[in-house]
Amino acid sequence: MKISTFFFATIAQFRPSLAKESARIFIDEESFMNTDNTNFKLEEEYLNDQLAEIRDSRTKLIFDFPPSHHKRGEIVKNKINDQFERLENRLRNQTEKCFRDFNIVSIPESSDAYAGNQLTSGTMYNRFQSGVARKMAVYIRQVFSTGSQRCTKQQVILMRRLERLRLITLWHYCHKFDSTVAQCSWAYLDEKTNQPRVHPRNQTWIDQKFGRNTPFQQRAVVCDIDTGANDIEQTISCKDNKKLVINSAFFGRQNVHECLGDFQKGDFSVCEHEEDVKSSIASECENQANCTLTTDLIPEENKIFCEESENYLLVHYSCEE
Repeated sequence: MKISTFFFATIAQFRPSLAKESARIFIDEESFMNTDNTNFKLEEEYLNDQLAEIRDSRTKLIFDFPPSHHKRGEIVKNKINDQFERLENRLRNQTEKCFRDFNIVSIPESSDAYAGNQLTSGTMYNRFQSGVARKMAVYIRQVFSTGSQRCTKQQVILMRRLERLRLITLWHYCHKFDSTVAQCSWAYLDEKTNQPRVHPRNQTWIDQKFGRNTPFQQRAVVCDIDTGANDIEQTISCKDNKKLVINSAFFGRQNVHECLGDFQKGDFSVCEHEEDVKSSIASECENQANCTLTTDLIPEENKIFCEESENYLLVHYSCEE
């Protein structure tokens, strides 16, 4: 199975930090979205097994959910369960519509078979991320990469629905269960003020990022370092005769959890003078099938701000015909 080597801020020696959260959004991960689905079997039994596994993972997570001292904690937990159950039903219904020859069954769930193993805050996130959210994301990527055009369009729609629900779930968890877990620094707290964000549904950016009609967009991060274990260049590419469109590009530091490591400067504070370098990147990559990103593409005059910080190049791009 061929898997893209593209990865964001690949670092050999992580600090106890949020570096791994740099790829926290599935649709931003080229290494995830462009992975070949070699192990995928377009067979009735396989699809039913995957849906059953998703259901079991979600049920076990809710059954073992950590306790909350918030008066609405139990209500929120049940709402989270209901929302993910509705998304599971949506996956099942869309699968039935796209593959009408298959009998996609719905097996009643039961928590009776699950031994209580109450999760801590850290293990809760790991179970939620790898055992529920990622299983759903893999199913969406695999199943809806085939079939009619109407079916393949569901891939982005369903993935965005999952991304919205994942962010809202983490916000609620940080707000009503435990705000000290590492993931709260991006899902709950404002990265610049370190103050709690308002509910994601009350913010316009969640629709701009995950809205139904939002263009499919990916991101690439290249750390501006001369030493260390980071790859200092990243290749972005398009398939099916599509060409790269550079939507935005900036140089600086927007947050404290990307491009971390044992680097020379060691200053990972947010840079208030980030530089818009879209024109420089577009001149090299626009309308190309693939392009290698490196901070050498950025003019030196755009690197004079925030010289004390460990900066990086962040590019948002899409593939269009």
